[in-house]
Amino acid sequence: MPSCEDDTVRQIDNIVVAKTARDRIDAYASFINAYRDLPSTHPSLQTLWSLQNLATVAQSVEHDVAEEGDSIVLNALRIAGFYLNRMDGQNSVEANLTLENLVDVILARAKKAIAEGNPQVLTACLWAVGIAQLSPRFLASHVKDIMELVLPVLNGRPSELRSDSAKSEAIAVINKLLNVVPSVFVTPVYVRQWLPQVLSLMVHPSRPIAPRAASVVEELVRDDRRAIERKLISDWFEHNGEKLVAKLVEGTYPGSEDTLKVWRVAVAVLGSSLHRTNHFNSLIKVVEKSFNEKAPSAKIAAYTAWYSVIHCFFQNDHILNTKRLNLVLLPVVERLKLPEDSDGVTRTALGCWIGTVLCFGKAGRWRQPYSKF
Repeated sequence: MPSCEDDTVRQIDNIVVAKTARDRIDAYASFINAYRDLPSTHPSLQTLWSLQNLATVAQSVEHDVAEEGDSIVLNALRIAGFYLNRMDGQNSVEANLTLENLVDVILARAKKAIAEGNPQVLTACLWAVGIAQLSPRFLASHVKDIMELVLPVLNGRPSELRSDSAKSEAIAVINKLLNVVPSVFVTPVYVRQWLPQVLSLMVHPSRPIAPRAASVVEELVRDDRRAIERKLISDWFEHNGEKLVAKLVEGTYPGSEDTLKVWRVAVAVLGSSLHRTNHFNSLIKVVEKSFNEKAPSAKIAAYTAWYSVIHCFFQNDHILNTKRLNLVLLPVVERLKLPEDSDGVTRTALGCWIGTVLCFGKAGRWRQPYSKF
């Protein structure tokens, strides 16, 4: 009976010996189908990471990523993504260098895709970079190169690159840079280039563009140290807040959870001025819809988001008003009157209640509205 190692060697040999593009595509597809769902501890995956096997696959992928036909390029990028997404568990310097060289090839191919106006290949390149578990050292040294790929997509220029899929992957790449190398990426030089575009995508109707954009903005809003970014966000909201709230009220975004990601950003930006804004009643109606949905996940998202409102009222002691306190606690109290469920809704509502109690104490008063209960 063939061993796991024999099967792996055969899969790799099939890639190497394939002479035509069609045969290579079939070999890549067979490779992905064989390994994509295996746990990281599976013996076959350990064999894949031997330096010889990795170098063999990487050489083939690098060759095919540079090819002209979209089909073979896209299939080669799937293999690249498979390896890059799993590279963080590798302690081998040689293995990481091999994959970093592969990323350089992908970045070069992405630049070519921009020049050709090829959104499909560009999207696949951005996807591979976005899921890659790259080191902070490598990402920091490649921020400029990566931004040269991301900005044309966000700006939609040339027009051939106006692809929702490409925009979605571009935002995913931005989110990675924001979380892995913030000291390099979130600087005035870069942030003024990409933040206005990401903000504008919060009113984009396609999923998952708006919620992904909101996640990036939320990351910046919740950090009090980011004065420049918060100012850019506040200025944008001052001119576009009405449009954003209108989109939320209209139910433009598919699904309550996506809507509430954007909703939380709007509430966080308004902050202590929430109760004085013209948007207050409209924003409250948006979250009320989620409270009334049947899906437990929507209700959980609603209670988690509702804590944002509670936090806003606690700023500058606006909560010290019986009417406001009753308002923010109403959906929480109503839920806690019901029998406990097994879906986590009651637990989330209880967490919201506990968070409110903690806010009355000095230690909890400035607690951010992003707690997970």
